[in-house]
Amino acid sequence: MSQLTHAPWQTNLTTGDIVAFAFPAEIDGPDAGNSRPALVLSVVENAGELYVDLAFGTRQQRSRRLGLGVTVSDRNELNAASLRTATIFDAERRITVSIRNSRFDINRKTGTAVLGRLTGQSLSQLGRVNERLAGRPERKSRPNFRRRKDPRPVQVEYRRRGRPTAREIRYV
Repeated sequence: MSQLTHAPWQTNLTTGDIVAFAFPAEIDGPDAGNSRPALVLSVVENAGELYVDLAFGTRQQRSRRLGLGVTVSDRNELNAASLRTATIFDAERRITVSIRNSRFDINRKTGTAVLGRLTGQSLSQLGRVNERLAGRPERKSRPNFRRRKDPRPVQVEYRRRGRPTAREIRYV
């Protein structure tokens, strides 16, 4: 494992744990920087440092079908996860951070950022979400340009030792 020293909660972090984490705010406002429950999707060691994939937790019910979501709504599951109301963890909105990230909200009484753990039906949903994520290709960035509908001619010149050797026209 890592040579760096970690708090016990950091070394014992596993898939299915729910932690308090302050996600970066997309829009500045009164809730910017507030911590919220986040679901640990996976724990990975890279170059001697531990990283976690966290899924964003929200209470708002989405009207669209949530293929990469884990819903916690059963009363027993809510108690095990230390959640007050039904929560959806959206793996489409995920972030990978070091376990040393300062945005983890550590409880002063318990000395940990871990709130609870998934159980029952929500834990099996997490297994299906992780299977889908494993089968997906990495997120691709969008290309910076698109091919034109009406290609235009461009003259390409080949040089050798600074002198032109050939010319051709390409349509781009």
